[in-house]
Amino acid sequence: MRIGIGLSWLRDRRRRDADRPASAIGFFIWDAWNSSHISEIILALFYVGIIGFVLDRMIAGLGKVVTRGTAAG
Repeated sequence: MRIGIGLSWLRDRRRRDADRPASAIGFFIWDAWNSSHISEIILALFYVGIIGFVLDRMIAGLGKVVTRGTAAG
């Protein structure tokens, strides 16, 4: 489930990049690369990592709540 959430979030990011390329994170990273703004690239990658981490923790917490009291939990 956690891997599925991560992959769906990645797919959603790609879809947003295709729909509104000038306002998406992919455009932001590419523009920062072309402008040699390494700090902006690091900031964008940090943002993507934090969102992924938060989603993973939310799903892990939900999994613990759902499986509480079972042999798997």
